[in-house]
Amino acid sequence: MFGTDYATPDGTCIRDYVHVVDIARLTCSRSGASTRWAWRSTTSAASAATPVLEVIAARRAVLGRKVPWRAGGAPAGDPAVLVASAGRVSEDLGWAPADPGLDPIVESAWRWRKRHPRGYAG
Repeated sequence: MFGTDYATPDGTCIRDYVHVVDIARLTCSRSGASTRWAWRSTTSAASAATPVLEVIAARRAVLGRKVPWRAGGAPAGDPAVLVASAGRVSEDLGWAPADPGLDPIVESAWRWRKRHPRGYAG
């Protein structure tokens, strides 16, 4: 982890996370491409602004074991909080993620990794 001395509540940077499938759904719906996913609009937030330590905690909860990590220095000029606003895409397109929040993102990433331990090559 790069940086534990940001001006945030836990000292780690805060970033936003959107599930890759939600991005794919939005892209397919806007391109006119057919998709096997059912499109559904929700009223939830479009992303999860999350400190890095919470991402590690979510991974630990999903895996059911300790997640090794070590702290390093923050990159020069890196902002403490970097979060995109999804307000316009929500207003203009009525988009919101089907599975908001960090847990669904971490859970599906772990399912994929278990099925493909060597990545796409495997």
